[in-house]
Amino acid sequence: MKTNLAVKEHYERDVDVDEFDLIPLSLTEACDGRPHRHPFYQIIYVEKMRGRHMLDVTPYDDFGEGLFVISPNQLHHWERVSEISGVVMRFGEQFFYGQDFMVNALRTLNMIRQLSGKGIRAEDVGMPDIRRLIGIITEEFEGKRDEWQEMVRASLNALVINLFRSEMRGDAGPKNYSKLYEEFQQLIIKNGGEVVPVRHYAETMKISMGYLNEQVRKNTGKTPGEMIRATIIDEARRLLANTDLSIGQIAKNLGFRDSAYFCRIFKKETGLSPLKFKKHVTSRPAGAEPVQGDAPEGAGGLD
Repeated sequence: MKTNLAVKEHYERDVDVDEFDLIPLSLTEACDGRPHRHPFYQIIYVEKMRGRHMLDVTPYDDFGEGLFVISPNQLHHWERVSEISGVVMRFGEQFFYGQDFMVNALRTLNMIRQLSGKGIRAEDVGMPDIRRLIGIITEEFEGKRDEWQEMVRASLNALVINLFRSEMRGDAGPKNYSKLYEEFQQLIIKNGGEVVPVRHYAETMKISMGYLNEQVRKNTGKTPGEMIRATIIDEARRLLANTDLSIGQIAKNLGFRDSAYFCRIFKKETGLSPLKFKKHVTSRPAGAEPVQGDAPEGAGGLD
């Protein structure tokens, strides 16, 4: 990943959580800092918070009881926090993979990815069940009794399903993707949104470009190039909202040949120029409606 050095250093310095970790959410944990990302998933349960939590391009101010869901590719940081309590649950994909009893590991991770980037408030979910599950997870993690990991895994799975039911009500439900598509998606994430040709991914996965295109279309209705472009634009939005990098620096870090081309692609995907997007998102108050371009859809190219 070639993004801003502060982000890269924090990412590499963090503990690589292969399984599961739980830490209290305190002023020390939520101290002011630069935007950063972690190599693991996080579900943050907040009992109360005075201050701001910036998650990708969305600010959350004075957040009451609720939860944040964060994937490895997302930027977040805390600002001016004067009061906070809760717990942070951190886990890597290996915590789910390879478990015989949990045949729906990929399905659970798909639900987490669809929830990622959201601040979910208590009034929008069934908090009694959520609190009960967090209590079980905390007790099992701290007690380390026999089979505690299985208990945490099952409770975490139930927690994710509860959040998904509440947040995605009315939708068709979690999407089931093939393992090949999952591998392609993870390779895109690991490249940090850089401009990488589809041919490179096909060669890395040891399959033909035609077969990769067929599988991605079957799973998403999009081409591999559209997926890559959407990921690149998501990363550009994060950097515009969370760093002081110039548009030229962002374009270079993402692998564009020049900033003018980057600006054309960004505007085509979001409807806004990078500069206008940055002005909108940095001046937007917490809780405001998303500005145009907050959720770009991939559209062509990069094949």
